[in-house]
Amino acid sequence: MANFPDPKDIMFYAAIGRLTVAWANVEAGLDMLIDVIHRHLDGKRVDEERPRSLQRKLSYMKDYLTVIGLDDQGSKPYRALLTEIKVQSDFRHDIIHGFVTEMAVGSGEAKLLRFLHQKERFHQKTIEVDTAKIMKAARDAESIGRQTIGIFIKFSDEILALHKLAEEQKRH
Repeated sequence: MANFPDPKDIMFYAAIGRLTVAWANVEAGLDMLIDVIHRHLDGKRVDEERPRSLQRKLSYMKDYLTVIGLDDQGSKPYRALLTEIKVQSDFRHDIIHGFVTEMAVGSGEAKLLRFLHQKERFHQKTIEVDTAKIMKAARDAESIGRQTIGIFIKFSDEILALHKLAEEQKRH
């Protein structure tokens, strides 16, 4: 008698959960970073309003690097991270917004269909995916999340140091 649910199916859906949680870290890191930039580092020069969608956050960050005049060499690691977020976000979107059209019990793999909104009508995208591919994307997102949070901490520490220096100068 077959196990129900099959352990490979459980791992498939657990991998989707891990991917989802990992992306929450990516978005949280970007949100915190943008908050610090927007409130303390002249981010309103880019846009008066903080961005909400991921695409707007990425554009905001790229524009911010240009506005502050960071040269190509100085901005290269940040731009590379933003590009990687964009690339990885496409796969995440496919997994989170796609729905299963085919999945053999116990296979740990599936075909998904995702509707892409276009001006006049939906376009369809078929995605073939397995647990290993989703887990790799989740690990990649966890790494990106650590990087975005690390950059946030770096900027926050610098801002805190500047505020302390300003307070000390006021006292003297």
